[in-house]
Amino acid sequence: MKITLLAHTTPFSGVPGISMGISKYIYNTAFELNKLKNNVELFIRDDYRPKESWIKTVYSPKSSWIPYPSFLGRKLTSSRSDVYHADYVTTGSVLMVKNKRPAVVSIHDIIPLTYDKKELSKTDRIRLAWY
Repeated sequence: MKITLLAHTTPFSGVPGISMGISKYIYNTAFELNKLKNNVELFIRDDYRPKESWIKTVYSPKSSWIPYPSFLGRKLTSSRSDVYHADYVTTGSVLMVKNKRPAVVSIHDIIPLTYDKKELSKTDRIRLAWY
């Protein structure tokens, strides 16, 4: 089975602002699926040079994580997999835009959905609506 996983980074990459828990989760998921003889690709930002041949890097400006999904989407244009799995809302949005099916998106943090909307700034309300 061909499985494509989308992530921001992998453990110990040194990328600031990325949760180690989410990185470990997606890396270990890909690692174990690979051990089960699946054809696995894990796409991450190019801040890190992986040793594993099944990890592919995607260029993205280093000043912000925000443009990364658009660069990731370009990389997936010709991708054909049996299943796609994204590590978070931002990488998962690429699957919607590119109409990649079947798709799995892991949501690791729903705390933003619990905020009282009346106390949020306009920017935060827009971000929450996007989530």
